[in-house]
Amino acid sequence: MRKEFDDNFDFQIRSMMEEAQEPAPAGAWEAISSRLDALQGAAAGAGATRIGTAAARPVRRVWYWAGTALAAAAAVALGIFFTGTSDNNSNLIDINSGTALVAESSSDGIGSLIPEETAAPAEKPATRVQQAAEMTTTPEKPEAEGPDPFARMAYEDARKASSVSKGISLLVKGGSTGNNASAGKLSMAAPGAYRQNGITETSKSSFSVPVIAGIGVRMHLNDVLSIGTGIDYSLLARSFEGRYIDGLTVWTGDITHTVQYVGVPVDLFVNLVNKNDITLYSVFGAEAEKAVSNKYRLLGTNTVVGDSVDGLQWSVGAGLGLEFNVGRRVGIFAEPSVKYYFDCNQPKSLRTDKPFQMVLRAGVRFEL
Repeated sequence: MRKEFDDNFDFQIRSMMEEAQEPAPAGAWEAISSRLDALQGAAAGAGATRIGTAAARPVRRVWYWAGTALAAAAAVALGIFFTGTSDNNSNLIDINSGTALVAESSSDGIGSLIPEETAAPAEKPATRVQQAAEMTTTPEKPEAEGPDPFARMAYEDARKASSVSKGISLLVKGGSTGNNASAGKLSMAAPGAYRQNGITETSKSSFSVPVIAGIGVRMHLNDVLSIGTGIDYSLLARSFEGRYIDGLTVWTGDITHTVQYVGVPVDLFVNLVNKNDITLYSVFGAEAEKAVSNKYRLLGTNTVVGDSVDGLQWSVGAGLGLEFNVGRRVGIFAEPSVKYYFDCNQPKSLRTDKPFQMVLRAGVRFEL
């Protein structure tokens, strides 16, 4: 491109110089004509040779100045040519702005001058959206006193996107329900259950605090909704005074009764607030539980009376949860809620005596 630019510039300079001429000074011809007339009048008697010599002097002066002007123009043109084609001064300078110009060839073979800065534009700085996208993988928390509120908004969006992108959480939880230390009716079990095991209650029941434990998984649907399920274990216990009759043997004393359940919950989680590593959410769910153990122990003896249990224990519940992130993939949570246990012909327990229960669960969540 450099050689093509030099050839084009040389061609243009030579084209201009071919028709270059120095115009004669204004009034030159009138001065010459008057001088000739004066010479003819003053030397009328002189010979033709003298007249020709006197007339030739002004003409030679005109050609002298014309030649001088032509030589000066040629020198200027050659100086521009050699200066413009020098390797050390290949770029021209814009007189108005002082900006360096470079030659750019075009399709018609004539070069055009463009600012040098447009030949290699500077790379534009990253926008806030691109910065937020880069923070999605490992967002860095901005300083609390930072002057830019958009940086904190970008951080929160990136943190939420990072949390949602993990998809599944593992929950390890435990809890308990409310308790009434001394309550209940003088009945062995809920209506219609366990009439043939030989045990009769003779006092009210004293209920122990129920124990709940379980593991679960939670799948994020988006940054607001998630669903969860898992396996729960529940232990319900009570004690009372009773009588046991086995054939001709009649025993009277304290009896402990335990029922163990294994259940499968289905929960819907709705995030209400998610800010600064703290999440406040609501939870709605239902659960089906199966009694896997139902035993009566006669205290002071080795006698244990056990019975099977038919059917399932159904329940529904709702509550609030509060979670604290203690690490990038670890959080601790607490879920106070209310739960209602339906009458499903189950062994007597705190649930059958008080079906509306306050439940408190707590645990640890691990992001997978």
